[in-house]
Amino acid sequence: MAQTLLDYWRSTATSIDCDTLDVSVAADLGPFVDCTSNQAIAALELERHEHREVVLKAARLAKSYHAKGEYSDVAVEKLGGEIATVLLAHTILPHLTNRVHLQTDPVAAYSTPATIASALRLVSLFLALSPTPASPSLAVDRLCLKIPSTHAGLLAAKQLHAAPHHLTTLATTLFALPQAALAAQVGCAYIAPYVNSLQLHFERGFAGSAQATAERELAMQEVRRVLAYYDAVRTRGKPAVLPASLGSVAECTALVGMGVEHLTVAPGLLREAAAVSYTPGQENGQAGEAVSEKWEKPLDYLADKEGFEAEFAKANGGREKQKLDHSVQVFVEFQNQLEARVKAALGEVA
Repeated sequence: MAQTLLDYWRSTATSIDCDTLDVSVAADLGPFVDCTSNQAIAALELERHEHREVVLKAARLAKSYHAKGEYSDVAVEKLGGEIATVLLAHTILPHLTNRVHLQTDPVAAYSTPATIASALRLVSLFLALSPTPASPSLAVDRLCLKIPSTHAGLLAAKQLHAAPHHLTTLATTLFALPQAALAAQVGCAYIAPYVNSLQLHFERGFAGSAQATAERELAMQEVRRVLAYYDAVRTRGKPAVLPASLGSVAECTALVGMGVEHLTVAPGLLREAAAVSYTPGQENGQAGEAVSEKWEKPLDYLADKEGFEAEFAKANGGREKQKLDHSVQVFVEFQNQLEARVKAALGEVA
């Protein structure tokens, strides 16, 4: 039987993750190593009619928690949206060999304390809503918290990684080396460089534009640069490089060829890769330019927010910072959609 492209990806050192909360995808094409998600993935998944009971259950639970004085520091509809997302995560967990990734509240992206509070609430809900009795080790072993790669967000990741929490974090919405350097410095287990702007997925006509093509080529080169930096400063694999926001199987195959540690792939691309044969040499189709930069020691942005912001603002003439801000705003909009869906459900539950 011919080897499919998905088979080939799985035969390499790259771990293949699913970028969805649709359990049918994980059941049909899994098992996967990890599952990544965000507010957009959760909101769009919960729009499906078969999840109506999930939303109603989340609304009931949120209302019940508030009645008991639990999680009272957060609006009931926000709590309900997080509960619904965690319920979806638990359905997909049996189809994973490693972790499910849940993203902290994007509204908190530029606040360290608010990001920590959001992360710890997700951990608490993840344990409380486990279908089987859960110990704190479940969150440590099976949950990864996705943190937007702002300076404030990454400082939050540092605290979440340290005692007494010892949690696993991923630096998401990552577009440039300063973010990757700080993510390694604070102890993130993964980074998720975005290969495409979220405009590719949510803005009609952007996918085929010259801007999209040019930015994708720059992003692929930035992944190579990050890998080279991690090799140079001896942090390769810590964090694991997990490219995200992918637009084609060709991008996926090229990234596998680069040797990234993880790859998170959306349902449409997974199905395409499972349906086409692998031709040896495909992974070399986007070799790109070799990285000529040299680094004598790790970049240090931990206590240098101004330096971090200045270097990040220079990346690609400021465009990478724009893409980060745009991504956060997109996720805020989907967070609002989640909350609106739960708010409507609250009117239906006793």
